[in-house]
Amino acid sequence: MGITDLAAFGINDIPANGDEKREGFQSKSIPSEIAATLESLQPDQIEERKKEEEHEALFTYQPLDPLKSEIRILTLRYSPNFSDPLVADLVVGSLDGAQVHPNIWTYTALSYTWGPPVFDGSITLNGRLFPITKNLEIALRYMRKSNSDYSHASFRRLGDTAWWIDQICINQQDIEERSSQVSLMRRIYKRATSVSVWLGESSPDSSRAIDLLTAIGRPPINAPGEKKIVYPEFSAEDVCKNWRALKNLLERPWWERVWIRQEVALSNSVKLWVGERCCEMELLAPTLGVINYLQNMGIEVPVQDGVDDADDDKTVEGEIGGLKLPWDYHGQQLQSLRGMTSGGFAWVELENLLPAGTSRSNAHIIYKGDNRL
Repeated sequence: MGITDLAAFGINDIPANGDEKREGFQSKSIPSEIAATLESLQPDQIEERKKEEEHEALFTYQPLDPLKSEIRILTLRYSPNFSDPLVADLVVGSLDGAQVHPNIWTYTALSYTWGPPVFDGSITLNGRLFPITKNLEIALRYMRKSNSDYSHASFRRLGDTAWWIDQICINQQDIEERSSQVSLMRRIYKRATSVSVWLGESSPDSSRAIDLLTAIGRPPINAPGEKKIVYPEFSAEDVCKNWRALKNLLERPWWERVWIRQEVALSNSVKLWVGERCCEMELLAPTLGVINYLQNMGIEVPVQDGVDDADDDKTVEGEIGGLKLPWDYHGQQLQSLRGMTSGGFAWVELENLLPAGTSRSNAHIIYKGDNRL
């Protein structure tokens, strides 16, 4: 029996000093073996025992079989309340078709940034606590509620959703497993029903950016018999705010990650999420096309609103030697990759999905340095 179970016997206080009298324990009506255990423990031993019990309560991984291309899939329990604790089950299945768990066919892959390597968030896996980064915890709270409408599989409870998330589905402390799972990344994202991109929580202008992508990406249809389209008019200030909002969206940290190249290139359904708002990634193409058109015409996209912004002078390391890159650079690069894979329907070699000069042999090094570990 653990120390934390003693309250069941009416014991709430344990002497802090080993020299104090312990008769108070004998005066309680408790089993003699419990009293004997307490008599034998010193205060530092009690604290150590508590720590051991807390460690035993944490989730521990069971090894995967790389010969069967096994992966883990997370089944996230539904809850309508944002603040409710995250609860999930972790199951194992094979990408090769042997011993296939139903979740293997209907999971969503999450693409996101880890954020600072501080695991101050948590989720309960198979009844045990598991520490995660705060950014992932926030993302899952939004995904748990927003994606439940798409989960009606007969083998899951209504509202539950299945996910592949590297931070949870890969044992990050096992170097061999991590290397093996990296080699399966293309298959994992290709097998996924869809990919959800978590760009982060909402900001004052993030909804404006989503509205702009939707307005340009899905213009009204002017078909015979339809009402005449009345296009909205915008002031010069509103135009600047619209483009500025899009600029801020495309400069979020997620766009600069290396691994998003294959995470979004291989799926035919990719959703961009900002807080509770989302849109299809395909809506990005028409907007980027407008930017290209304006630039080719020598027209500068009006993103300045008269407010000084140090980010306007930001440089992006690597791709072109640390030179200043256009704010839409990463979005344009990803859209080109989407075109290479025909919107996620075509299969491409790994070399085409990684930055120039990257080989298969050091792909795991990029994974480690890509703000993952």
